[in-house]
Amino acid sequence: MIDIVEMDQRLRPAAVGFMAALQEHERRLSPDRVPGHAMADGHLAYLEDQCRAADGQVLMALLGGTPCGFAVGFTGAYDEGDLHIEPSLKRYGEITDLYVEPVYRHRGVARALLAAMEAHFRRRGLASVRLSVLHDNLGARGLYQSAGYRAADVVYAKNLVEE
Repeated sequence: MIDIVEMDQRLRPAAVGFMAALQEHERRLSPDRVPGHAMADGHLAYLEDQCRAADGQVLMALLGGTPCGFAVGFTGAYDEGDLHIEPSLKRYGEITDLYVEPVYRHRGVARALLAAMEAHFRRRGLASVRLSVLHDNLGARGLYQSAGYRAADVVYAKNLVEE
């Protein structure tokens, strides 16, 4: 059985490890990422601050009491002056990170994390949730599409610095 709990200080080291592993996975897909060990603790602290400021949470997935994945999400908002967005959708849930250890994949862990995060946002009266994924992260894209997410915005990037 998969248990989804809010991260506490006892589980924080596992979350730091998951953040580093997620970053390393993304480094293989995108050249703009720094090494996972160099950013994981500090970036998680930044996200914890974001969660406190924007009604969010860091969720941990446990299988048999063993941490096996995590997700981070908080409330985002369009600027009130941004008139092209439907007013009821100006505030939204934003999932910034989701990771499941490879040995625990294909067991419903990611779907359980998504469902728990979506429930958190529904309890806050939000009508939509957003997340972003690297274009070349085909596994994550497949998961999100099969969970009912659709591509909304496509962001193009160009490096202007010669390597």
